[in-house]
Amino acid sequence: MKKLTAAAGAAICAAVLLAGCSSTPTRADLMRGHAADTQAQAATKNRLAADWDRGQAAIASGEKKIKDGERLVNEGKRELRQGQRLVRDSEREFKQNFPDLSISAK
Repeated sequence: MKKLTAAAGAAICAAVLLAGCSSTPTRADLMRGHAADTQAQAATKNRLAADWDRGQAAIASGEKKIKDGERLVNEGKRELRQGQRLVRDSEREFKQNFPDLSISAK
């Protein structure tokens, strides 16, 4: 029992001494702290740079899609006008060539 009490007392003394030392960081501790801050800043900067790159790629892709979309809309409008003209002209010519026949839906 005395051995256990002596060992516990030694442990308590060591803890008190270490606790007193740990409250004042050494220069090495401060250096490590600065290094950790620098690493965190570098990680943030790298993440932001990667986000910027992804953003630029998304902008380029979006602009291309808009350009392609505008081209498709113009192409669609042109095809629509052409189709409407063909339908109108074919109906008119059919009525001229075959006036006795009806093409109206009943």
